[in-house]
Amino acid sequence: MKLVLSLILAVAAAPALAQPPDETALVDELVVRAYGGPPWWTVSDGDSTVYILAQALAVPKGHGWDRTLLEKRLTGAKRLILPISFPPFRLGILDARKLYAEVNRGGSRPPLETRLSSAVSARFRARREALAQPESRYAALPAGAAAMRLAGDAYKGWGLPVAPPSGDEVLPVVLAAARAKRVRTETPRYSGPKVEGTVGDVLRPGEACAAAILGELDKGRPRTFSTEEYRGMQTAWADGDIRPALASVSASDDTRHQLRVQVGEDHFFWLPSGAWSKCGVDMPKTRGPIEQRNPVKDTTAAIARQLQTPGHAVAIVGPWTLLSRDGVLDRLRRQGYEVTTPATQNAD
Repeated sequence: MKLVLSLILAVAAAPALAQPPDETALVDELVVRAYGGPPWWTVSDGDSTVYILAQALAVPKGHGWDRTLLEKRLTGAKRLILPISFPPFRLGILDARKLYAEVNRGGSRPPLETRLSSAVSARFRARREALAQPESRYAALPAGAAAMRLAGDAYKGWGLPVAPPSGDEVLPVVLAAARAKRVRTETPRYSGPKVEGTVGDVLRPGEACAAAILGELDKGRPRTFSTEEYRGMQTAWADGDIRPALASVSASDDTRHQLRVQVGEDHFFWLPSGAWSKCGVDMPKTRGPIEQRNPVKDTTAAIARQLQTPGHAVAIVGPWTLLSRDGVLDRLRRQGYEVTTPATQNAD
């Protein structure tokens, strides 16, 4: 049996954004633009300081960015704290085989549209027919999984979001500057749960999940961003303004809880984040790992450790991780550290 299975947990449809914290509201007073270069925040405690650069993956080729503060702050730094690297997703082979078997179950279960209530069945049939898909494509699946497959077909028809364009990468420049100044680097160790054995959860949700997914599909194609819009976000970062990248997340469908499962080249399941509250409750193995896959705790701890000894350090942190309510800066403020915004960065 040829089986190719992948699980993708989407994070955010904007460049250089790590998994957003559970609280999605931003701390407005901290979302301040800089002038004369990329945006930096400062956290201090008497004789110790950590300078934090909001992460960007790249800037448009040839645009360039002012590295004056980067060079200055790396000089004599105790440490460069890098963005967290998450462990790879691991899938249980038994779960994978179970999902594959359900997709190819055939006539051993009454057809889906006879198992749904009349109202939901009519909505499902109308959406399926609009996509020109046969009833047999979903007939053997449980209600929630069938709706996820229907959503996958709809999203494929709409086209996947445009990926952020490539450009001149930022992180290699930072690492090269750190090496030149002999600054040691640290990648905070991720302490959250690994994603294992979750694929069977796709088979658990029932009609409430299916109805919620249909409601999301009724909203139409999610907001996406063009290559030029992404380039605008990258250029804004280089010029000191992180707000366009942050706005792109809040303007798009919140992708924190979006789940995509692909079996082979054809079998494609998509759980839109807006249906998560109805579907995720029936997915105990998946719900916890997705919601807890969050770099805030470990990044905050790494920065706080550097604030325990005299001197200064530098950190690179994803914008949502940094600026969300209950994000890194919000937690550090509550711990009693002084936080300074980019509005004053050119004064030091």
